[in-house]
Amino acid sequence: MTLLEKKPKVVFNHIGRAYGILANAHSISSKETMNLLSLMRLGVDLALFPGEERSLVDELFLTTQPAHLQKQFSDKLSAEERDIIRADMVRGRLKDVNRPFVKPPGAAN
Repeated sequence: MTLLEKKPKVVFNHIGRAYGILANAHSISSKETMNLLSLMRLGVDLALFPGEERSLVDELFLTTQPAHLQKQFSDKLSAEERDIIRADMVRGRLKDVNRPFVKPPGAAN
């Protein structure tokens, strides 16, 4: 039995919190971003984000890496500057993504 089968609310809670932080953060580290994007990818795979493609999350995995940010914006960004730019970028890309939708128990597929 999987965690999703045993404790679906725990899984949905983690995915919803990940989305909430990513969609609203104003500063976020690359490590936290990777962890939260992993949970969001799980949510996409579980169809909790109707209409969203996994490619959006995959793109964010790449574009939010420190080296990508340095190359895109400047060769001399501090960690704090990268964290702010990363958060702005993620918020911008997720602005049109609706929060995760969980079907009520017993609802038809």
